[in-house]
Amino acid sequence: ELATTVARRLEKQKVAVSLPSLRPGTITPALLDAIKYVRKSGLTIAPEAGTERLRLFIRKEIPDAAIYDTAELAYQKGWTKLKLYFMVGLPSETDEDLQGIIDIITNVYELGRRFPGKKTINVTLSPFVPEPHTPFQWDAMNPPETILNKLQFIKRNLQQRNINIKHPSCEASVLQGIIGRGNRRFGDVIETMFRNGARFDGWTEGFEPQKWFDALKKHGYDYRELIQSLPFTTDLPWSHIKKGPSQEHLQKERHRTSSQLLTYVPYSQTEQSQSSEVKMEFGRGKKKVIKQNTAAPTKNRVRIRWGKTERYRYMSHLDNLRLIEKTLRRSRIPIAYSQGFHPTMKLSFGPPLPLGMTSEAEYVDITLESNVMPYMIEKLEKAMPEGMSIFESKIVLSKAPSLTSRLNRAVYSLRLEHDANIADIQENITHLMDKSSLEIERTGKDTVRTVDIRPAIYAIEIEDNKLIMTLGLSDGGYARPVEVLGLLFPPDEIPALAYQMHRREMYRIDEQGQRINPMDL
Repeated sequence: ELATTVARRLEKQKVAVSLPSLRPGTITPALLDAIKYVRKSGLTIAPEAGTERLRLFIRKEIPDAAIYDTAELAYQKGWTKLKLYFMVGLPSETDEDLQGIIDIITNVYELGRRFPGKKTINVTLSPFVPEPHTPFQWDAMNPPETILNKLQFIKRNLQQRNINIKHPSCEASVLQGIIGRGNRRFGDVIETMFRNGARFDGWTEGFEPQKWFDALKKHGYDYRELIQSLPFTTDLPWSHIKKGPSQEHLQKERHRTSSQLLTYVPYSQTEQSQSSEVKMEFGRGKKKVIKQNTAAPTKNRVRIRWGKTERYRYMSHLDNLRLIEKTLRRSRIPIAYSQGFHPTMKLSFGPPLPLGMTSEAEYVDITLESNVMPYMIEKLEKAMPEGMSIFESKIVLSKAPSLTSRLNRAVYSLRLEHDANIADIQENITHLMDKSSLEIERTGKDTVRTVDIRPAIYAIEIEDNKLIMTLGLSDGGYARPVEVLGLLFPPDEIPALAYQMHRREMYRIDEQGQRINPMDL
């Protein structure tokens, strides 16, 4: 009921509802209908273990039938991508439990093939970590090589093209368990790693597990002993912390999970089907067609010139786009959205601003659901965060070409230091502008190519102790400001100078050589 109510209220604002991982059997047709009002967000099903026996052991009483019913319901409602979440290395886990994970994934994959369209299954496998304040805090954790063998066993038996498997580093998971069990003295290990240069160890490319194991050994710890099971009589490092259930209650729960296995009886498929209260719906659901207004307003597109200060200097172009979208949502003006499965705001931005620069000449075209009214711009200005400003706005024709394709000149300014040698800089400018060709190496994602940027350098001058550069954009050829700085200043000064530049204006020079303001395009 909550999901349905929220989804209906947010539908007009084109805000989609997304859910966390869900327990199989709790997903209903009404819930899926609610979260696909705007678009189908990701759907994660968490069986957690491969067999009913092991799920009962960890207090997740989920029959296999509930998993398959949930997947089938999602496919019926139009989902083409599902995510499954499992844990490996759980206490009492056997090869049969690992095979159960393989069987569930395979069966869900085969189930999806009964429905039209390409189906993808993303699987996350997480090693078991004995976390404090849980009934399993006394249990042993598998060493890295054992975890790796289990993960490889599962991956070897799942070779289908549309099944994607990912998992964290085995060593990182073990260290997570070791640190979780650490006492006050374990802080010495962390300090040693810090002094050895550990900084971004949460990132795969920066993680060096052997350094951690060496630091443990240096302080007298054997990591294999730290992941062994603990007696219930052990004085745990966190025993003095009162959080939720008492230690006695957690021990009883742990004993109960073990005793349940002695009387375990597999679910009957017949009993499960009889007890199911979910009414299955077969066949493809009717496609929701959004009614479009055939009498579209003629003055529903507004062009805005905006800018940002040093506060947002290090925001990328994509971050700028997201911030504008959030500002539009806060303003609550009637934004028009695209049609389809993933509605997006109808926005058209000008050429992106290089990272690190400030600007007073950024442009965006906004399409509204109604005619533009003055109060809408006022609401948008009030919603703008401090450090971002709207300088002017103007209604433009709905069929006007995009600004990125039309603008071909950009002017940048750089305030020079008070002790800068203006004469030397001016001499470098003159020498540069006298050349007919200026070849530089431009690095792409996979290639390095030589480019002549001289045709895209239209003017460089010094004015009021500022370096002013007019460079080309789009069809006029383009030169990056940092590339021009590299031709005027020593290499060691370029990084600092590049992050002090300001874009002061953009415009178009047409075929007749006339200058056209972006607001008039």
